[in-house]
Amino acid sequence: MENKFKNRKNEVIKKLNLPKEVMTGEPKITIIGKEEINIENHKGIIKFDDNFISLNSTIGKLTIEGTGLEILYIEEETIIVSGTFNTIYYGEKSHE
Repeated sequence: MENKFKNRKNEVIKKLNLPKEVMTGEPKITIIGKEEINIENHKGIIKFDDNFISLNSTIGKLTIEGTGLEILYIEEETIIVSGTFNTIYYGEKSHE
């Protein structure tokens, strides 16, 4: 039943030509060069320091690793982070 609803929702989004992230609440990530990331639709900060930021989202945990990380702007569902980014990933990082 949930799959039918999701498929129908995706059809409506396409027909109305709406941005998917607006209708689904999925994060929209904009990377500007190597030193700024804008994340819309986040659901809160899990952990933050100058080398690591982890955020909740509707599709799981989003993590950014780097150096000199700094929150430039934050509001309810938008965050802008600056610094030098090394890794961006969803879920838990596999340590090989």
